[in-house]
Amino acid sequence: MPSPSLNPDPKGSLIDSIFEKNKPLTYGDFNFQAFKDLRARMEAFRKCAHGEAMEELWTDLEERYLPVSVAELRVFAQYELDPDGNATPTRFFADKDEGLVDHKEPLVAVKLHTGLALMTQRTPDILWDSDSTAYEGRVPVLNALRKEDWMDDQTRQQYVMLWFYDVLFGTTFWRRFYDKHEREVNFVDSIDLATGEQTYKPGMVPEIDQTVGEALSPLDVWIDPATVPMRPRTMRCVSYDKVYDYDTFHRLFKDEAKAEYFDEIGPCSVSGYEGENWVKCSYLEHADLDLYYVAANDKPLLKKPLPWNHKGLSVRMATWLPRKGKNPYGLGPIE
Repeated sequence: MPSPSLNPDPKGSLIDSIFEKNKPLTYGDFNFQAFKDLRARMEAFRKCAHGEAMEELWTDLEERYLPVSVAELRVFAQYELDPDGNATPTRFFADKDEGLVDHKEPLVAVKLHTGLALMTQRTPDILWDSDSTAYEGRVPVLNALRKEDWMDDQTRQQYVMLWFYDVLFGTTFWRRFYDKHEREVNFVDSIDLATGEQTYKPGMVPEIDQTVGEALSPLDVWIDPATVPMRPRTMRCVSYDKVYDYDTFHRLFKDEAKAEYFDEIGPCSVSGYEGENWVKCSYLEHADLDLYYVAANDKPLLKKPLPWNHKGLSVRMATWLPRKGKNPYGLGPIE
């Protein structure tokens, strides 16, 4: 009698078949189909997180913040008259094709910008110290790292986006990773003093070479359905999307991905972006599998162990306030 197949139902997913046989998923088992199956589970959880439609809620908040382009925006106001006949606007509505969108004064943008102004004007500084002689030697290093991190103008601006997402959605994501990029340039090698003619020699200059941080919109991130509120280590896997122009994609992955996969990826159109020179990358990090996986334009691109020594997820979720029950997503001031 032949042994049963690992996946007797060819229409079923690899992850479903493994769970049915009580066999945990491993790094070796993980392939593009497993990525699609796991990502589908994470997407379904965001659409209905313990009975709450988070994706629908965030999309509504985003539309209320900036409902349509300025050129198309038509706003109507509801007024109330006092006994003296003075009119005061009490509610605002944006006219869209499907009807009026109630903005419920004050506008989301006003509330959000007020919150950001309060937070960004109170940026704390940090000075590390130690009460134990065993750690005194680390203090100068920690202070230097903190100073370097804050001096990176891109990371500093990303902190504003971190707070922006937290105020607007009640949930935000922060990704911290080591970034290194060098550019090929030409340096002056010699100058002919008689003619002023210059000769050049090729060289490299560092664009960035340090640990950096970036904020991710919750609409671009999917989390482990087993995540528990206010317990970040329960999130064992995370997936996030990024869109690159093709030149940036080529620079980031030409030496990372195998040629057989890299050569299959070409520029295309992406919803929300102008032109056809884009590549949409979907990342997956899995702490328990020590897995870093990337798909591009719905094709497999890269699979390798997590590329940092701490071997944890590079993405952490933060919430404004906890919601209720088991839902790990946050409750924000706008909602």
